[in-house]
Amino acid sequence: MDVLIDNSDNTILFHELAQPLRNLLKNSDNMPENDSAKKLTFQYFVKLLLYFYFSGLDSLRSLITDLKTKDVAKIGLFLVGLSTIHDAFCRYQASLFQTLYVALLKVVPVRSIEEFQELGPIVFVDGSIFPIAISAIWAEFKTHSNAVKLHLGFSLNDMLTSCFLVTAASYDERKAVLLTSPIVATCRLSCSKTLTTNQLTL
Repeated sequence: MDVLIDNSDNTILFHELAQPLRNLLKNSDNMPENDSAKKLTFQYFVKLLLYFYFSGLDSLRSLITDLKTKDVAKIGLFLVGLSTIHDAFCRYQASLFQTLYVALLKVVPVRSIEEFQELGPIVFVDGSIFPIAISAIWAEFKTHSNAVKLHLGFSLNDMLTSCFLVTAASYDERKAVLLTSPIVATCRLSCSKTLTTNQLTL
């Protein structure tokens, strides 16, 4: 993952990138109704996730290492335990982040490419497989392994994620495309009768 910030050299950039979300988190409409967390509140959880992404970290353990070894206090971060972060993923529902994302799109201008607008909506879809530890029928992948697949749609017109779908790892990519977006351009799909006439295949 590309590193967008280096907290040891550029704290101003982190604050600039986080500012739109920080303003939205002051609005109670974008917050959980009863946030009883004493240390890892929803606001701080969002800030940690931003740091995780902007720093190009590859795991939560890498995040904990950064919190322990780097001077993150100057961007308002402090050490929390790995289990506490895991609990936060369970405590704060995905709908909270969806609400925050929609609110963010209303206040941050989205760049568009005029040439793509003339072609109509174009969405790239690709699937990535993630191994999981639990054993479940819906996660069966291979004889001795379980996994899920994340199908992600990226809107070329808006340069934003437009849709996603989580399925069993063996789920057919073509079926996922038809479920995630009605108009799709994808480099993974070959010409197929399953594609509708308004879909573009590269």
